Amino acid sequence: MSADKRRRARVQGGWSSGLGSSQQPRKSTEFNSKVKTTSDVAVPSFSYVKPQPNSDNMFSDRTRVVAPHICLDDLYQTCDHTDCERFGDVKYVDSHCHLDLINDNEKINPQSITYPRQFAGAVTNFCFPDRWKKAPRYVASWIHRTIGVHPKLADRYADDSKIRHEMEMIIREAEGGESRIVAVGECGMDLRYKGADAARQEKLFRWQCDVARGYDLPLVIHSGACSDAHIRLTRSALPPDYPIHVHCFTYTPEEAFKWLSVSKNLYLGLTGYATQEQHADGTGAVAANPRIPLERLLLETDSPMNKPVVRLREVSRKVPLCHPGHALNVACEIAARRRVGVAEVLQTTTANFQRLYRVEID
Repeated sequence: MSADKRRRARVQGGWSSGLGSSQQPRKSTEFNSKVKTTSDVAVPSFSYVKPQPNSDNMFSDRTRVVAPHICLDDLYQTCDHTDCERFGDVKYVDSHCHLDLINDNEKINPQSITYPRQFAGAVTNFCFPDRWKKAPRYVASWIHRTIGVHPKLADRYADDSKIRHEMEMIIREAEGGESRIVAVGECGMDLRYKGADAARQEKLFRWQCDVARGYDLPLVIHSGACSDAHIRLTRSALPPDYPIHVHCFTYTPEEAFKWLSVSKNLYLGLTGYATQEQHADGTGAVAANPRIPLERLLLETDSPMNKPVVRLREVSRKVPLCHPGHALNVACEIAARRRVGVAEVLQTTTANFQRLYRVEID
């Protein structure tokens, strides 16, 4: 199918991905404000439960965890617990996570986590080719998949035509099905890695841009310590209106404006870094800057990495496990910094997500 026919089919038929299947995650019906107190320091309490045998379980059968749902206003010490659900039924999505790493590295089944009832889905990125074969295991109405090659692997894959062929084959075979690929990435440039070769990273990035364009898919960009050079490269590789998600944005607001000028359909993904003091001049400043429109932001966790900080009883701590539900913490941080309602942040960023990834949220 040509890119033009593929585009028309999506416009006519839509990409349905609403919740409601038997494989949807557990949802909490309310926020649980109970915390476990040790030495007068309140930290979220986690309840570990033994998994029940389930032949339909798409994840490995390991110890499962039920995440707590502290009242999120506790993060700002303003709530009397009488209005904990003022977010209503506004849905939100984690636009970037790694469910395979939660499952394999943290030994926790992402399907078993109890998410806030407003949680409507997550995009899980498979950016290491040796993990692409795991993608078909992660099939549920709330899970959306991307595949790409991370820039740290440029030395190995920049000239590998076989891996490009494999990527295209996976995209074609999954097209139109329940396990379809919604974007190419994460891919890009990152010069923070020891021995990073900018030329090879550029080569790897360019051919992934070509794959994304060939299959009419959005591109998920990873960028570090090379903002201006990466902007120039992106401009040369993609049209000015191309759909782009610059994931885990850590540059300053000044750099954010430059990135937003690359494409009118480019969005910046903010993670739990927005809650961390060491990222106050980057992610935190972008989250707070009203000149950067909400209409150009996405919520993401990059879980299990980038743990958000929660503030309880004047004590700040990172959550013990970062999972897709914590995109709500990022929304709370943006709302607090901009002095807007959390519901407004959720509604706007979810609309951004649907527009970029062409995924419908019920």
